[in-house]
Amino acid sequence: MKTGRCQRNSSITQEVWDSWMTMWSSEEFQKKSNQSKKNRRQGELEKTAPSTHTSGAISHAKVACQI
Repeated sequence: MKTGRCQRNSSITQEVWDSWMTMWSSEEFQKKSNQSKKNRRQGELEKTAPSTHTSGAISHAKVACQI
């Protein structure tokens, strides 16, 4: 698990943070995480995930009206 990216927000207690870190580092969680990454990357972990926000500056309301 990558450790450099995670910093605890001051609104989260140390006890809760420690439980999250334990969960995130578990083998079961890592398997689910890697499967989700593969799903987002069309089956390959090495690929870059495609952009999902392609409307530019158009608001969600305008997009909904256009559909």
